[in-house]
Amino acid sequence: MLKKLLVTTMLVTAVAVPPAWGQMTQIGQVIITPAQSDEFVIEQLVSLYRSEPATYAESLAFLQAQRPYLVDRFNKLTLKGPAPRVSKPAATVAAAPEAAGGTAASRTTRPQPAGAAGKPTTATVYDRQASQQNNGLFIALGVLGLAAAAGGGGGGGGGGGGGGGGGGDNTPEPTPDNPAFFETAEYKRNFGLAQIKASTRYAAGGRGQNVKIAVLDGGIDLNNSEFAGKIDLANSKSYFPDPSVQDNDGHGTHVSGILAAARNAVGTHGVAFESQLVIFNGIPGEFDPDDSSEIFYADSLSRAADAGARVMNHSWGFGNAVRDITIADFADREELEAELEFLFGPEIFTAFETAKAANLLSVFAAGNKSQPDASFLGAIPVLMPEYAGYFLSVIAVDDANLPASFTTRCGIAKDHCLAAPGVNIESTKLGGSGSDNVVALSGTSMAAPHVTGAAALLISQWPELDSPTIANLLLDTATDLGAPGVDEVYGHGLLNIAKAVKPAGALMVYDGTSVTGPATPLAESAIVTSGAMEGALTAALTSREMIVGDRYNRGYAMAMDNLLVSGTQGPSASMMVETLNAATGLRMAGFAASGRAYGVVRDDFRTWYGDAKAVATSAGILDHSTLLEGGTTGQFGVSLGSGWDARMTATFSDEGSGRGDAFSVGLHGSGLIRASFGVGQMNEQDQVLGTAFQGASGRDGRALTNFVTLGAGATLGGSLDIDLQAVFGQTDFSQGGLVAGGRNMASSGGRLSISRPVPGLSGGRIGFNVSMPIVVTEGTLTVDMPVQRAAAVDGVASAAVLRSREDIEFQNDVQPVDVGMSFTLPIDGSRDFGLQLDGGYRIISGAESQPFFGIAFTRRF
Repeated sequence: MLKKLLVTTMLVTAVAVPPAWGQMTQIGQVIITPAQSDEFVIEQLVSLYRSEPATYAESLAFLQAQRPYLVDRFNKLTLKGPAPRVSKPAATVAAAPEAAGGTAASRTTRPQPAGAAGKPTTATVYDRQASQQNNGLFIALGVLGLAAAAGGGGGGGGGGGGGGGGGGDNTPEPTPDNPAFFETAEYKRNFGLAQIKASTRYAAGGRGQNVKIAVLDGGIDLNNSEFAGKIDLANSKSYFPDPSVQDNDGHGTHVSGILAAARNAVGTHGVAFESQLVIFNGIPGEFDPDDSSEIFYADSLSRAADAGARVMNHSWGFGNAVRDITIADFADREELEAELEFLFGPEIFTAFETAKAANLLSVFAAGNKSQPDASFLGAIPVLMPEYAGYFLSVIAVDDANLPASFTTRCGIAKDHCLAAPGVNIESTKLGGSGSDNVVALSGTSMAAPHVTGAAALLISQWPELDSPTIANLLLDTATDLGAPGVDEVYGHGLLNIAKAVKPAGALMVYDGTSVTGPATPLAESAIVTSGAMEGALTAALTSREMIVGDRYNRGYAMAMDNLLVSGTQGPSASMMVETLNAATGLRMAGFAASGRAYGVVRDDFRTWYGDAKAVATSAGILDHSTLLEGGTTGQFGVSLGSGWDARMTATFSDEGSGRGDAFSVGLHGSGLIRASFGVGQMNEQDQVLGTAFQGASGRDGRALTNFVTLGAGATLGGSLDIDLQAVFGQTDFSQGGLVAGGRNMASSGGRLSISRPVPGLSGGRIGFNVSMPIVVTEGTLTVDMPVQRAAAVDGVASAAVLRSREDIEFQNDVQPVDVGMSFTLPIDGSRDFGLQLDGGYRIISGAESQPFFGIAFTRRF
């Protein structure tokens, strides 16, 4: 409020107010009478001002004398000043403070061009601030001292090139996936690139490729090598009488260089150095004509959208020599819309909608008058919330992340505002070439293109993202500065491209073909592998990539084998225990980790019941039923005579992550020379060979495994037992999720056990064991993966997720081998109580051997 009073006072002292006004007053061609309504008077005076800007002072004096309550409204509708002007937030030449008559970022004077008599010779810092009149609107294209810069050489010099070689350094050269690869002397010349961490984004693959950036400014140096082949001339346009988009004072060239100057080992390069530019020459500068077309803004927005631009840089704004128009100058939406229509005509609202439909993000410089609130153009969403995510404001900070002395703050536009480097920024020079192609300037004009270029980098990787998502990414991932959280100085904080490319929020796995459809948290998705499946899944999935999405639905590549979680806990004791000889009596085998088994073994029949692994150990079972987690097994056998018995085994499991059952029948021989044969089938739900699929990895699965078992044994010398077992199976399964099924998955396992009595220890035995746990060796796995987000089409974001369903044939060459010893001895000197110990190593090719130890107690009743 104080600033408004000060401005009004300055205006009053600038005009000679008549001592009295008659009953009828004529100002220009407008006649005003006391009977006319306030609305009519304001409408007439504003229209008069628009056609004859020189009448501003007389109109203002009339209102102050006759209708002072209308002064503020009149000033708002006429840009609040004697000569409201469009400003391009200014840039100061990098010079010593004393050479500029103060700080480099505050104020500098420029030579007045020939024929510009009567125009100010001083440009305050607000993007280009070279005062030029446009139908009564001074267009301040605030690059401070651009004319001086043009004649004074390349200002600043920054970055020093580097240094020379020396031999003896064997450090390998960084590759393009390493940020250091991009941190060249050219990169370092503009310290702003390092300040926003651009190299991290380049290493991730985003360099602005396939992105078109629109620039509404004062043109571009068409002959500068930094822009060779980068300008879309067919869609570019000048709004001055001269149809060329050639820059006349260097502001547009400097801004465009920050955006997209080539990476060519000369000078410096742009933030989005592989992007293309479409140039709109509509903001007058030092040496431009006095006016441009009134439709420059609305028309350039529509043309940018039609040209396929995704982001547009605006290093300009409206104001006068004292202040700029900020969003705080408007009480409500109605006032803002009236101002927009007054400045740009009713076409501006159609242009806004066109730009929105095309996902065109507009980035505006906040202003260079050290005001508390941002320029109104970049802050439009404050009063027109439907455009949130389509407009951003940018303030300028120095290399220490402190606000530049000239910069306007975010203020009430803080939710749509962030900070970027804008002090002594080195970029492309008008008329420059070779090593003399860089000049250092300051201003929010220089800060804005850092953000615009950053948006292009994100779009180059994620073209499917719409403008609000891109804008929110830039805002949400900015480095917090100043007061914690979003504040009225820095807004969201300093632009941080490195952070902007990292996944945000919980990562999700898309379950369907749209980001709007169901998705499962990656954190809840895993494949908990059994020993049988671990090697096979690793072999099948290692070379496959899928995508996961963050909270902005950006797709990030991830190797599918990252879903694998080993569920094995080392070798199983049941695989190592020797086959028990038939004996008469009731025996209980207890295992701390595996539960208990109860059995009756006689010459004419046998039966076992209990925990599946304990029964397998006690009854000598080696088949796929041992893979059922938490299963319960029952076995019944009956003698067939002649040393043979028939056995039927059933296993049920409803514990853990899945359910299943297994049945088998077999013939088993006894005696000094023996053999065995069996067939079986295992059904599983929600698991496959003991492997559990969680979350998005798999659901509602059904697996069927058919297996056969073979065995042979002999007793030599009446006491040395040798037993050999083998099992072979084939599994097919189907389910929903990433791993959609498998077929013809062959598996096998085996065991060799050699044991003999311990001399002098009644009932004691010692054994040597070699086990090959059941593993899947080959087969076909079917995966159904999200692999890509669909890109936007004609500027319209797509919600589609592209999926790939493929059959993967695999071979698993990883076969663990367990080698160990077993020792069985009676505890009380009889066979009623027994203790069995097992120990050894699991050997896996290419991996460190894993020791294991097992213990079992037996009791006979």
